[in-house]
Amino acid sequence: MTRRVILVRHGRTAWNGVDRAQGWADVPLDDVGRAQAESCAPALADYGPTVLWSSDLERAQQTAAVIAARVGLDVRHDERLREFDLGVRSGMLRSEFEAAYPAEYAAWIAGLDTPLVAGEETTDEVAGRLAACWSDLLNTLPTGETALVVTHGAALKVLTCVALGLPLEVRALLVGVGNCHWIELVETDAGDRFRLGAYNLCTPDFTSAEGVG
Repeated sequence: MTRRVILVRHGRTAWNGVDRAQGWADVPLDDVGRAQAESCAPALADYGPTVLWSSDLERAQQTAAVIAARVGLDVRHDERLREFDLGVRSGMLRSEFEAAYPAEYAAWIAGLDTPLVAGEETTDEVAGRLAACWSDLLNTLPTGETALVVTHGAALKVLTCVALGLPLEVRALLVGVGNCHWIELVETDAGDRFRLGAYNLCTPDFTSAEGVG
């Protein structure tokens, strides 16, 4: 039997709601994000997971805790699953980033790694830590079992490329994964090779805040 890995983005935060860059800032879920986590947990439980890993940032930890309560698993928190470290850009609105760092903003829009603001991680650096985490995850996931991994939006694109053995440039062709949406990766018979089973799945009513009451 082959294995599955479900990559889950954390629930919404207040910073997500206003398009404020988060990076490693420890921003908690807002009311919408908590409701999103509660809504997606039953659907994720239907996969029958036996392993649950999460980024150690608060928004991911809170999302994973809701899922863990539903699936009856302990959470392994791993800092390698963090979002990109955005350096001095963390906390900025998109408009503030564009005004303060026009060259860096243009590079970000174009999907380029240069120039970067002070303290910002490169895609290769993020891919390196995610690849190491992915390898460790597979080494602990028995044949036929399913793992859930709670992480972050930009990191999810990179991790998808890492898991599928795709060039990192492919991430520019992937739409952003919504809050509490997920990606399904399915192992091939070749072993340790995965295919994309589904992308940006979600439970109903969370395309906008109106759906959460």
